[in-house]
Amino acid sequence: MRFWGNAVVASRMPGQSVSLNRGETTELYTSGPWETPGDFYISAKYMSPVEQFLRRHVVLVPMLWECNYLAITCSANTGVLLDGELVDDALFVDVAKSDYQVARVPVQDGVHTIMSAESKRGINVLVVGNDSYSSYAYPGGMGLEAINIILE
Repeated sequence: MRFWGNAVVASRMPGQSVSLNRGETTELYTSGPWETPGDFYISAKYMSPVEQFLRRHVVLVPMLWECNYLAITCSANTGVLLDGELVDDALFVDVAKSDYQVARVPVQDGVHTIMSAESKRGINVLVVGNDSYSSYAYPGGMGLEAINIILE
């Protein structure tokens, strides 16, 4: 199992990573069941391919969750606007072995617009939240153009 980017992972498997911070990668191997404490999601399953990143996302952050944030992935040095305000560059960390960066940006309930400040560069947005006993994560959108056309 390979984890990349914007998750915090806890593992009970001997010899495996205890945590995976933003921008780090690790591979986990086990011959038996893999367990995680509490309610856990793997954000990688909600990532769209970079070819499907969009320039603009409009998302709804649900009410009544203790913690809500946007996991924003973009090419390095791409400015990102959240509700018309530039996201602080200090929130972005490099993703290991790539030309991408990821930021975890806390947000309030409600509708939010996230845009790339660069006209030719797309971004990926994952909307994430958690509470004492549950969590959610959903993609903020993705393009649907064909990216792997097979010529016969």
